[in-house]
Amino acid sequence: MKIYKYNGRCNASGENIRRLRERANLSQEKLAARLQLKGLPLNHKSISRL
Repeated sequence: MKIYKYNGRCNASGENIRRLRERANLSQEKLAARLQLKGLPLNHKSISRL
């Protein structure tokens, strides 16, 4: 699998996800729980990798 860089970074969305998660006062675990209720099988470790 090839890793692509955007502006020198490998992850273009991680900062936005963190900013929005913190604005909503959600921990990684709480965000994962909400996503699971919506049908996305993610756990808090998956969120931390984003």
